[in-house]
This record gives sequence, structure tokens and C-alpha cells, in this order.
Amino acid sequence: MGDCHYHAISAKWTNLQGHALRVVEECPDLVHKVHYESILQDKATVVSGVYDFIGERRFGGVKRQASVMFMRPTVDLIDGAKKGREAHKARCLSSQFQNLGRGDSFANRQNKKWADPETGLDKEALQLIESVAHEMMKRLGYDPSLVGVLAEATVFTEGDLKHFDELNKLGIEKMNQDLQKENPGDFNRRQHQAETLNFPPILLDEGDSYSAAGDSYTTDGHESLFDMSFHDLDFDGRLETVAESVIELHDGRCFRAATATQRGYYPDEPEKPNQDETKIQVGILNSGSVHWFSVFDGHGPDGHKCSELASQKIPELFLCECDTSGGDIKAALNTAHMDTHKVMLADPTIDSSQSGTTAVTLLLGNDNKCFISNVGDSACILGSRTSYGATVAKPLCTEQTPFRADERERIKKAGGLIMTVDQRDGLVPINEDWDRSEPPPRIWTNRNDKFPGCGFTRSIGDSVAHTIGVTARPEIFEHTLAKNDCVLIVASDGVTECMISCNPQSLCTFEFVLTPSLLFFLHFFHRDGRSDLCRDCL
Repeated sequence: MGDCHYHAISAKWTNLQGHALRVVEECPDLVHKVHYESILQDKATVVSGVYDFIGERRFGGVKRQASVMFMRPTVDLIDGAKKGREAHKARCLSSQFQNLGRGDSFANRQNKKWADPETGLDKEALQLIESVAHEMMKRLGYDPSLVGVLAEATVFTEGDLKHFDELNKLGIEKMNQDLQKENPGDFNRRQHQAETLNFPPILLDEGDSYSAAGDSYTTDGHESLFDMSFHDLDFDGRLETVAESVIELHDGRCFRAATATQRGYYPDEPEKPNQDETKIQVGILNSGSVHWFSVFDGHGPDGHKCSELASQKIPELFLCECDTSGGDIKAALNTAHMDTHKVMLADPTIDSSQSGTTAVTLLLGNDNKCFISNVGDSACILGSRTSYGATVAKPLCTEQTPFRADERERIKKAGGLIMTVDQRDGLVPINEDWDRSEPPPRIWTNRNDKFPGCGFTRSIGDSVAHTIGVTARPEIFEHTLAKNDCVLIVASDGVTECMISCNPQSLCTFEFVLTPSLLFFLHFFHRDGRSDLCRDCL
């Protein structure tokens, strides 16, 4: 608090504990009490208790649920907690929080220092402190004592209180003078902290962001992570595009094709690679009359390797299979995906135990015949022009998630469990009445390990998930383009799960979210330049 006299420090501590105890008494289920001395005596046990109270899925401040959830052993989380983002933020707030980054040796030194007659508090100081905190310590379950001897609280006179206040002011003045000479950075931090504490409180609505004014303070050479705002992100630097190409079809129309991908932002992994891949191959089959467009959405630690391998192998194996199967496109697509899965699992450079990729492919023929294969939760969407000039969206494939009863049945037969995160944690009853506006239920093993926690029922890779019913077999769909079909979008769930910023059925404008996303935008038009797409889209 910046105070220097034991009376002022104890009084503020007592006031804070009073507010905390009110929460404990009124909302006991929402509070987990931790005694500081318990941390010094047995940090592992205390942190494990916090871990259990918060819930393992939320331990460490997880904000977003990815396609696959990864849980490290409890002991790893405890040992690594002091290196986490929240601990780093706390250390930037106050020098006292440097203790978060210190180990057992620090606790041993502190205990030894406090017990030593020379370095510890003398009886007079202890008597003063415990007299101020006497009632509060009893409410907290302590017996106020002087080195194990019960003592009555001292009653301070108005003169005593005035004297303590003067001593505190003198102590603060001397401390600031010393800090200006010895540690100017800490002095500036304390000044900034005092000014900030005088600001009126601001109640933020959920989803609002607020950044306090002021400089970014550093501790041990690390910048404060909480000073990064949404507007500081380099969106242009995270966006990758492939220039459009124009190809003619046999019916007098042409199409323009282009791609865009935006690397996701993960606060704990700011340099995490983009795990999306794309594949365009114009004229891949039938003397150049069939065109290939794929999107691969990787996930897991090696997700970028998985999507890269799939983008190379699936088209390659598809062509080989077409040669041997007499041009059966559906059979070739099925074999190419299944064999790519086997290649991925056998690749020694990829750990595919909990890494993999989804895959959605559009094969577009000059005769307007389309084949769409899908593995996972990506999508192919058709935009059609209506008689009144709007562009209406329609999916050309179905996503494979645990929302689908047929997909759930296969998982259950293989011994997998299907629950939301809260159901798996025992926070809500087991049922299948899931709200589709919420994140989908996930797939788990029937062991206590609680993995892999994937939100899809088909993928390439993910060897653990494949032991409980997940498959690499694609679903294959057909569509013949009509005259009013004017746009095709092949996209990862980073696009399809975002909000469409105009009419929910319109394909005019997409609002991108801060997750990896990738799409192909295929726009059909006539040779004379007349467009089948609405003016707003153009």
C-alpha cells in the first residue's frame, strides 16, 4: 500500500480482510481461502487446491477453447504457474509480487528471517500489529499471540494514533527519497500506482476493453503484457492473400478465384505459426476441365505440419487413384484422404497424437458439376442470386461435429464420451440438450485423463481421437451450378463461425475474428463483364 508504519499497514490489511470475509460469508461457494504461511510451508499442496477449485480447464486463465484441448499434468501446471502470463502481469504491478516467481529457497529464507531475533519483528512491533488486527485474526481462525503466548490487545489513545500517522508520513517521505536515488523505476511505478488508485471505478460490460492511461512499466526487462490493446495488433501483417486468377467455363461464364488467410493471435504464443494451408490447382483432371480448391485447418502443437502435409498429399494421391480407378472421383477422394491420414501417422517429423487437420475440397468442372469433400468442421458455401437481387447462402456440405446424432453414435460405439467442458468437469448434469449457439460438445476418452477434448468427429491425424471413433473418411457431396449461382466460398471454421455483418443469409461482408481463418472466394461472371454478384458484394 506504500505505507511504512506497522499501524497503517495493519489497519489497511484489516480493512481489506473485512471486505474479503464479507464475500466469504455471503458467497462461500465462490471463494477458496489460502493462508500465506501455507504457501511458504507447502506450495505444491496449496496451488493444487487452487487448481481444483478453479477447475483444470480454466486454470491459467484460458480464454478460448481451441479445436483440441490440451491438459498438462497438475504438477507441471503448479511448477509452471510462476512463469505464466498472469504471474508476469502481477510482477509488473508491484515489486512485492516478485515473490510469485521465487521458489522454495525464498520461502525458507523468509521463515528463517522472521524467526531470527535480530532480523524478525520484536515483541513491541508484534504487539502493535496484532492489537490492530486482533478481532480480524480471530475471525480468520487465528489465536493472536506473541511467539505462541496469548496476549490481550493494546487499546491505543488518540495521541497514539496521531503519533503513528506522523511516523508513517515521515517513513513514506524517506522511502520515496531513497527510492528516487536507488531505484527510480520503482519510485515512478509507485507514483503511477497511487494516481491510478485515485481514479473513479469504471464498471465494464462483458466484452468491453479498457486500457489504463500511462506508460508501460517493466520488471526484470519484461514489458507489461496488459498494456497491449486490440488496436495495437498488426492486422495487415497477419493477413496473407493469393492474387485472383480468371478461368473460363464452357457455358460462357468465367470465374475469378482468390484466397485470404489471417494468422490468429494467441496472447501466450504471439508468434504461433499460421496453421491453415490452401491448395489451388487449375485443370487438375480430365484434360484440364476440372479445377481443385482446398482449405486445410490445422490444430494442435504440430497442426501447421499436418495441414502442410495434407495440402501436398491429398491432391497427389487423388490423381494417382483416379488413374487406377478409371476416373471415379468419389472413390479417389475417399482413398486420398484415408491414405493421407496413414502417411501422416507414419511421418516421424510430425507428432500427430493430438495434432491434425480438417480438409474441405471443392472440385469444379467446366460442365458446372461440383464435387465437395469434407473432413471436419470447415465448409463450402454457395451464394445464389434471387429474383429480387439479394445473394442467399446455402451450405454445400455438412460439418462433422458432436452435434450430429449419427456422428455421436459412431463415437459412442468406439468407447468415446461426448460432453461439454462443463459436463466433463462435473459442473452441469449430463445431457444432450446442447445449445447450438454455444461451443459444441467435445469428444473424450473414458479414462480420467480427460483428453483429447476435440470439437470435431472427423479429421486427418489426431491418432488419439481416432482410437475413440474419429475418422479421416470424407463425406462427399455433389452440386450442379445453376445460372443464378454466382459465388462459392470454401472456408475454415474461423470464417464460418464469425458474425456476418449484414443479413445473416447474405454473403456480402464478413467480419473476421481473431482466429486463423482461410477462404477461397470464387466469383462467376460473363465474358462481357456482366456480373452475377450483387453490387454490394463487388
